[in-house]
Amino acid sequence: MEGKQVASASDDCTVRLWDTATGAALQTLKGHTDSVNAVTFSPDGQHVASASYDRTVRLWDTATGTALRTLEGHNHGVTAVVFSPNGQYIASASYDRTVRLWDTATGTVLQTLEGHARSIRAVTFSPDGKQVASASDDQTIRLWDTEKGATLQIFEGHTRPVTAIAFSPDGKQVASASKDKTVKLWNAGSGAAPQTLEVDATPLTLVFSDDGTFVQTDKGLLHTAFLSAGTSRPNLPHSAFVKEQWVGLDKENLLWLPFDYRPNCVAVHGSIVGLGHRSGRVSIIEFAF
Repeated sequence: MEGKQVASASDDCTVRLWDTATGAALQTLKGHTDSVNAVTFSPDGQHVASASYDRTVRLWDTATGTALRTLEGHNHGVTAVVFSPNGQYIASASYDRTVRLWDTATGTVLQTLEGHARSIRAVTFSPDGKQVASASDDQTIRLWDTEKGATLQIFEGHTRPVTAIAFSPDGKQVASASKDKTVKLWNAGSGAAPQTLEVDATPLTLVFSDDGTFVQTDKGLLHTAFLSAGTSRPNLPHSAFVKEQWVGLDKENLLWLPFDYRPNCVAVHGSIVGLGHRSGRVSIIEFAF
């Protein structure tokens, strides 16, 4: 949608689509029967998928707000949902310890990926769509073959639940964030020992930059490249962050949030911050340079 819309998920069982320029509510998507945990746009922006405690994933038309289909099969609440890069498939993660792969067009379950010992918090496709990575409360990350449903790698090293996960643009690295206040970088092909990046809070969101040289979290930016001795790091671009009661830019706290405005979910993209509040309010803040 080229940044023109924001989607929010709520405990009131709805998904709302908002105009980022005006703040107007464009659509209210109703149909879930329990809290909605996650929502994501399709690559072309024409659809939204939502994941709920009601054990379903729902697919919606963003232009009309029409419910297109309901994906049923999980036997516990669904925690995360994502489209494949080509939009033809959906991956969902659940408290039932599985990842399910679905055909977007038909709603058919293509694979059920089993192996995690505890709830799965995050799931993502590789850039070529041939692999899926999942992050779990069992402190591991698993890499799966989407066609065969086989486990390709198990990444072990975090000491607390894993909260977020992302592939690098070339698909060669996987980044994971954890409640142990680290971000780890793994070799997707070999499962080689990770690079560990220390942070001072638990990152809840994670995405690589387009060139793969840094990772953006809701707690700030982190360099990803190993550097030889005497090599200086390039300057990081400006980036917003949210830590406890503060919204900041780069490493500076700039905006103190009163209690009623402190978020229970956060999205960060460069200098733009989206805050979801328990009151049902959604706030969008953009820093100008």
